[in-house]
Amino acid sequence: MGSRLLLLLLLSSFAASTIRSAAQNGRPGFLFTRTRGRCTPQFWSGGSEEWPRMVSQTSTVSNVFGSRASERYRSDLTLLEATARNDEDNAFRMLLKQASAALLNSYARKGFPYAAWEVKTLVIQALVSQEAAALQAKGFSVANEAWPSGLRSDSVCYGGVNDHGRFWSGGSEEWPRMVSQTSTVSNVFGSRASERYRSDLTLLEATARNDEDNAFRMLLKQASAALLNSYARKGFPYAAWEVKTLVIQALVSQEAAALQAKGFSVANEACN
Repeated sequence: MGSRLLLLLLLSSFAASTIRSAAQNGRPGFLFTRTRGRCTPQFWSGGSEEWPRMVSQTSTVSNVFGSRASERYRSDLTLLEATARNDEDNAFRMLLKQASAALLNSYARKGFPYAAWEVKTLVIQALVSQEAAALQAKGFSVANEAWPSGLRSDSVCYGGVNDHGRFWSGGSEEWPRMVSQTSTVSNVFGSRASERYRSDLTLLEATARNDEDNAFRMLLKQASAALLNSYARKGFPYAAWEVKTLVIQALVSQEAAALQAKGFSVANEACN
């Protein structure tokens, strides 16, 4: 019994020292824990809090998200059922699960990054394919799991909406070897990006911009930071190819660019 207790004490001491070491060495990670918190689907389906009056637990997906959603999901499927599902191997079901939680958060959580109309718009746009659904489900998941404690303007993954928030453009850390500060946007994101941005525009310039009134520039700014995070931050929710794919998809309109810029911003700010 005494030796077992001693072993437990040694393991606890080792774990504590490891955590302290990681913090001191500035090892990056995420500020939220998956499936926990007051904004996740698990929370809303658990009955711990009354649902906002704008939607009820018996509201149907077709009534909330519209006729396009009714083509993909059962007509009598409710939001409560959607948040309670556990279908991680099905992109469309995961999209609905995370979108339902995001919609509830948009009504019930002051400062949640998405408005209700944005959640609904993004759902409809993501129903075009399995890939689009999976990527958007991931975007909603990041917002749901990070909010409210995970978003910080001083994060070490932040592209920077505020001047003081720029990390990658500030020279505080060496850039990952996969991309350099002089890499051009057209080389990194492809020919579609070169139709929208200057051919000689570099990633460094993109991360340093302060164009909050221009959706395409904000998209590029946050996407550039997200790309760097995908290479440099273990556990960052997006892989490099996903960042590049989402950028190209978002170049179709100002609205799509603004919404995707917000999605990248949430992920960048949640990273630490």
